[in-house]
Amino acid sequence: MSHRRVAAIDMGSNAIRMMIAQRQTHGFRILKKMRAPVRLGHDVFLTGAISKEAFQAVDEAFAAFTEAFHEEHLDDIKIVATSACREARNNHELVQYIQMRYGLEIEIIDGTEEGQLIHLAVQKALDLEKKDSVLIDIGGGSVEITFSQGPAIYATKSFPIGTVRLLESIKKRNLSERDIPILIGELLGPI
Repeated sequence: MSHRRVAAIDMGSNAIRMMIAQRQTHGFRILKKMRAPVRLGHDVFLTGAISKEAFQAVDEAFAAFTEAFHEEHLDDIKIVATSACREARNNHELVQYIQMRYGLEIEIIDGTEEGQLIHLAVQKALDLEKKDSVLIDIGGGSVEITFSQGPAIYATKSFPIGTVRLLESIKKRNLSERDIPILIGELLGPI
């Protein structure tokens, strides 16, 4: 277990990020990081679907990631997709394509699990043991807010607000940046 090599991929609304790390006695040593500016949310938040161009960009990203996987001789790979993928009406096509072409499983996670994973990552980097915490992750398609007491989460909520989503809403409705508070109110709805 102490020398396992693992990869994690986060398919976000703005970019796809990949990290390869080696398990050590106390934590992980990062071996490689890659980022592909795919911007899945650009099309999804405008049209509700992942475009052919975005499919191609995802394919190119996974081709590069797969090459890195082979160089590093991995023991495990975990891929999660967030806001843009969970909302795309054709997300199953992308998941099936990556499965067939690369033999990789993509798990589309909900906002609650996204908040829990964010909390877990922060907890590895910062000492939250004897603290009350509020973690806010502002992504391209959603914002996750997580409340914790020490290491335990007592509430997490995902909101359909994000940088890419707001920018695409502004373009789609021919609004200006001064209209952002109105858009946020519409996207939040009753809390």
